[in-house]
Amino acid sequence: MLCIDTSSFIAYLQGDKGKDVELITEGYWERTGLLRAKILQQGYKARLADTLIAQNCLDHHALLITRDKDFKIYTEIAGLRLAQAP
Repeated sequence: MLCIDTSSFIAYLQGDKGKDVELITEGYWERTGLLRAKILQQGYKARLADTLIAQNCLDHHALLITRDKDFKIYTEIAGLRLAQAP
């Protein structure tokens, strides 16, 4: 599982060096961008935070437990596994 604080995320985006920046899963940001683009191209909303969460779950074959209906499109487009409350 990938958990990142904003300070490390900003450092990563700025190209800084450090153990925190180097721990980020290889290709994660590219896969996230491609997933978000795919969803947006089909006319659905894809908030960045939701896409980051979805991609992390996909990378680790993890079930996402949520009440947020916005994740449903990720199941249809990317195969995200959800456990949603009714």
